[in-house]
Amino acid sequence: MKVRPLKPMKLNLKKPSKEGFTIVELMITTVVFSVVLLVASAGIIAIGRAYYKSLTSNRVHETARSVMEDVSRSLQFSTADSVNSYLTESDGSEATIKTRCFGPDRYTYVLNQQVSGSNQALYRDKRPSQSSCSPGDFTGGSEMLGQNMRLLRFDVSNADPFNIKIKVAYGDNDLLTTYDNGGNLLPSVDPAAALCKSGIAGSSFCAVSELETTLTGRVE
Repeated sequence: MKVRPLKPMKLNLKKPSKEGFTIVELMITTVVFSVVLLVASAGIIAIGRAYYKSLTSNRVHETARSVMEDVSRSLQFSTADSVNSYLTESDGSEATIKTRCFGPDRYTYVLNQQVSGSNQALYRDKRPSQSSCSPGDFTGGSEMLGQNMRLLRFDVSNADPFNIKIKVAYGDNDLLTTYDNGGNLLPSVDPAAALCKSGIAGSSFCAVSELETTLTGRVE
């Protein structure tokens, strides 16, 4: 029996490639990666703006709703002769600081004045006597609006059934449609008609809420 000798195995080893990324390929990769980052950043910014817009709108709406409920409660349990107001000066001109009184409750307010520092917009306290509804001195009560908010409308009819209109806004002057971009009130414009501007820087930090209801008093 003859044993055949084993043939040596031939290994087909390829030489390592000396090829790599070219400069053009690296540039294309960098551009694609930059575009992805740009799109992702824009999405994150848009989500952040939407979040703050929603947060601001909810705060303003809750504040307007709280004011509406408070005024409605005061009106419902007030007698007809205890509902009065201080809206004009002694000379008949419109008062800057106005007051509405319902029963023992007094609401002293300044329309279109932003709450900041010592500025008050809608102050609730108890009036000193049932026969007086003159403005208070903003002590002994509480401010009903939050910082940077303003009261744009506070309308309450004088007869039962009572119609109530409340409008509250949040944001600086230049964010509202009744002001120019420099924060100056536009001429011949009713501040109560203010809405938030759109598509400008800071618009996510502006919100307006307007509520209206009609109710009947419960006390004869």
